[in-house]
Amino acid sequence: MLLFLLDCIGRSLRITSVGYERYQNTAEPLIFCTWHGRLFVGTRFLKGRGLTAMVSQSRDGDVISRLLLRWGYQPIRGSTGREGVKVLVEAIRTLREGASMAITPDGPRGPARVVQDGLLAMAQKSGAAIVPTSSSAQWRIYASSWDRFLIPLPFSRGVMVFGEPIFVQDIETARSQVQEALDDVQRQADRL
Repeated sequence: MLLFLLDCIGRSLRITSVGYERYQNTAEPLIFCTWHGRLFVGTRFLKGRGLTAMVSQSRDGDVISRLLLRWGYQPIRGSTGREGVKVLVEAIRTLREGASMAITPDGPRGPARVVQDGLLAMAQKSGAAIVPTSSSAQWRIYASSWDRFLIPLPFSRGVMVFGEPIFVQDIETARSQVQEALDDVQRQADRL
């Protein structure tokens, strides 16, 4: 039932994008990232584009994985907490083979809006650019979860904002760049 409800909400959204045109025809693998609490609208916008997505092994991850499959993603199951190295190696291999990915750098359990090492290691070892993204919706509510998950209401207008690409050479420098860029695109999305 939950899967059906999420799919219906997603189908009812009218989503516009800001900055996507610079990425839509690139042949290079990219890592689209957004804060965990903002993943729903963006996931719907990027549906059917052949992205791989990292999804936790939790019960919530089971629902998300089924929804992602329905929307044309290829899920990689796992997270930093469970079999982290194995999942990281699989993600790097996937990027090196030319696939782009979607990831939440603060998920699956937080802390909220803090970039974890997995994203930075994936980008550094694969050479793929990190593309900070965020989204918002005209009519929305927020869950009382650790990430204040944004839930768009049916038939809402949504917006997806894409920032400038970030290439990782130094992990700590990139961490602050990605964190600032994600906060910036979130502010932009909320204003639009």
